[in-house]
Amino acid sequence: MTHQELSFEQLVESLPIVRQAGYAPVFQVTFDYLPGTVSEVAWRDLTWHTLEWEEVAAPYDLMLRMQDTPRGLRGDLITRDDLFARGTAERFRGHFLELLRGVVDSPEQPVFRLPMLTPAECAAVKVWSGVGPVSPDGRTVMDLFREQVQRRPGAFAVVSNSQRMTYRELEQRSRQVSAFLLRLGLPREGVVGLCLSRSAEMIAGFLGILRAGGVYLPLDPGYPPDRLAFILRDSGAQYLLIEPELRSLFPEFSGRILQIDEIPVEPPGEFGMLSDRECWPDGAAYVIYTSGSTGQPKGVAVPHRGLVNLFRQQSFLFDLTPEDGILQFASISFDASIFEFLMALLSGARLVLVSKDAVGDPEGLIGMIERMSVTVATLPPSLVRLFEHATLPGLRLLITAGEAAQAGDALHYARELNYCNAYGPTEMTVWSASHFVNAGEAYPRGIPIGRPIAQTFLHILDEAMQPVPIGVAGELYLGGGQG
Repeated sequence: MTHQELSFEQLVESLPIVRQAGYAPVFQVTFDYLPGTVSEVAWRDLTWHTLEWEEVAAPYDLMLRMQDTPRGLRGDLITRDDLFARGTAERFRGHFLELLRGVVDSPEQPVFRLPMLTPAECAAVKVWSGVGPVSPDGRTVMDLFREQVQRRPGAFAVVSNSQRMTYRELEQRSRQVSAFLLRLGLPREGVVGLCLSRSAEMIAGFLGILRAGGVYLPLDPGYPPDRLAFILRDSGAQYLLIEPELRSLFPEFSGRILQIDEIPVEPPGEFGMLSDRECWPDGAAYVIYTSGSTGQPKGVAVPHRGLVNLFRQQSFLFDLTPEDGILQFASISFDASIFEFLMALLSGARLVLVSKDAVGDPEGLIGMIERMSVTVATLPPSLVRLFEHATLPGLRLLITAGEAAQAGDALHYARELNYCNAYGPTEMTVWSASHFVNAGEAYPRGIPIGRPIAQTFLHILDEAMQPVPIGVAGELYLGGGQG
């Protein structure tokens, strides 16, 4: 090696490096290999013995040293205690030993394809990654909704500042919408756009499209006309359910426009019995278009089985009861709105429609939560930040989603109520993982996305699509029966 006689100290002195106390210059991780040496040498009255390495303190952040010995390779892993916990260093050791075993067992494999996880880690990661798909029972959203209608026909299903609709009334109105669509010839899994203001009719339209065997395509009236036109064109929708005053938003739509006020209160004669079409668990239930932040908006079709599993997990994790009031806050063009619809309507609870004024007014929203007896709310963390830790009277469960949860806000509200951080892409039916915040934890790395819900896999993989060891960064892959 050229210039190997030059000491490291001389090299550092000659380089324009700013020295910092407690921080090694130039590099902080080293690997040393010492070839085999004679362990004992005698000369005249003197005998030399090779001494074992003994470190008082680690001069670098991490050091790995290997040496040939008569018994084979001997290694030492030395780390700084103030940077690495003992458990982390032990994991490093286990990963390196697994890598060496892989080299011996499969010398023809590229290094990046060799395994690093220890058997114990493999078992732990398998548990953390989630439970795979199970056989669906064949029920759909409408099956579960009708069960609630039979149990609580006179209970309020949808409420707002100006509206009240019972489960019986919502069932009847959704049946009227369905019958009207079927009379017009809606094919199975035909896409029906819905552009209505936040109202009980909007919920009836959603259910009516599903029970007619159609595919629900939500369109926020606040979106620009060009975006609405693109979604309708790209989805292939041939039917559009709107309010009369919104007709001007769709000057170029060539399909059939249906005004909600034109749908008869009672289905006409022979069509009265034709209000339901059997749906299949694998059939499409709705299409949601992504925000388009990375390019052109993309439509995602979600099956009925995904919705049923979504509600099952909501019911299990959130302990939903008919006494709950579920806030409907999200725009209908975001799948969080469907998260809210199902949470209420399939558990026999009240769906509380947020008023237009309260959407952009944190104080007004807090007042509405108390006035309308809301017990469960799903909100973006950026809005929760604007609450400035104000008390949320009557709320027992706060779910945040769509953005990274703010640790300060999460820990504050976790002391007063149940705080759940939910995560999931549209393709996986709204959510895939959740974490209930523990007010007694510090969360120095932020609030985690949590563990996968049932029938969902979460894997953290490297570029070779291999599971990464605990504590190692990788890319998140999702799958299972939820999407």
